[in-house]
Amino acid sequence: MKKTIALLGLFLTIISCEQPVEKIRGIPSDSRVEAEKIKLKKRSQQLQEMGHQTFIYEEGDSIYLMQQYYIVFLKMGDNSSQDSTEAAELQKQHLSHLSRMAGHKAILDTK
Repeated sequence: MKKTIALLGLFLTIISCEQPVEKIRGIPSDSRVEAEKIKLKKRSQQLQEMGHQTFIYEEGDSIYLMQQYYIVFLKMGDNSSQDSTEAAELQKQHLSHLSRMAGHKAILDTK
């Protein structure tokens, strides 16, 4: 009886080890990787047509689509000569100008 259980355990261990590495680790097949590359290149081209700068980065079997962003901090200087109403109007004009440069309409908060 012990021999039968040991042989059954050994048999089950051997069967379970025969799975392909791709299934165990979740590594995509070559055709799936190529399909993902095509999908990312198409999305990259769409973003570039809209005026965005994109980068496709591959590391190992992972593919990343990255898009360039800018962060702008608006800070009032020490020698501001405008009152708050005039400064708010200048700020609104400045943001409107930046939005036109970026190619889209701005949603300005005028509160």
